Amino acid sequence: MTQYKDDVAKQKAKLKAEEDNNKVISWEFQRGAGSHFRKITYANSKVVTVDLNDKDCNPLVVMPTGSGKSHVIADFVLHMNEQKKQKTLIVSHVKEILFQNYEKLQDAWPYGDIGLYGNSLKSRDTDNDIIYAQLQSVWNKVDQLPLFDLLAIDEAHLVPKDGEGMYRSLVVALKERNPLMI
Repeated sequence: MTQYKDDVAKQKAKLKAEEDNNKVISWEFQRGAGSHFRKITYANSKVVTVDLNDKDCNPLVVMPTGSGKSHVIADFVLHMNEQKKQKTLIVSHVKEILFQNYEKLQDAWPYGDIGLYGNSLKSRDTDNDIIYAQLQSVWNKVDQLPLFDLLAIDEAHLVPKDGEGMYRSLVVALKERNPLMI
């Protein structure tokens, strides 16, 4: 039985070390003549760079659970709006994740023009520059929303490349209204 407890303890320590290595320790925004990108550094020294000048594709940042996605989303939105005031829609299908992301941006930008849109949030803000929205509340109401310049999706792996679904329907409808949306 002691061997089993030792094996369990070793496995827990290994999982904890992996979790610690996947934490974001810094993210930075760099902008200049001809360059506009984000650089994210993990505790394990892994660096992810997202080029925001590439007009042929949309940036995708993949981060493990608990690594600071809410902070990165808040930082990204904040800096994108510092560069140029943009109507921004941040979407999630989970109320708790959405509200967590909303709170992180409010902490980083207390005077920002930030709203919430969602049935279970009991809010339907549409006049704000930045709107955090529940997918289930907006996917089929794009015509009731303002034009957006920037769309961020938390849990983007749920967006199918083609076909149907709420996320895909939302992206297609938003792009039809504003083909230049990032």
